[in-house]
Amino acid sequence: MPTCQNCGKKWSWKQTFIRLVRFRTAMACPYCGEEQYESASSRRKTMLIGMMPIPLVFILPYISGLTIWMALILVIVISAGMISVMPFFLKLSNELEPYW
Repeated sequence: MPTCQNCGKKWSWKQTFIRLVRFRTAMACPYCGEEQYESASSRRKTMLIGMMPIPLVFILPYISGLTIWMALILVIVISAGMISVMPFFLKLSNELEPYW
């Protein structure tokens, strides 16, 4: 779980998930209120985690014999699982870092 770079307190899964879902660049620390930003390495990791299920929709029906609807339901379930683990990969920074 992420730790605030100003006050040093660890965020809970729920606090982290709510801040990730809002899709804002700046996240206010729930304890000290200071603006925190997702680090560049963390943004790359969460982007990859979020994009992983997309190819499964197209590949899974051909290699497994599932119908397109069954594959879509499976991908939705996998996506929900991946989104629920994203808060564990979040790292915080005091300033907005470029991707590269």
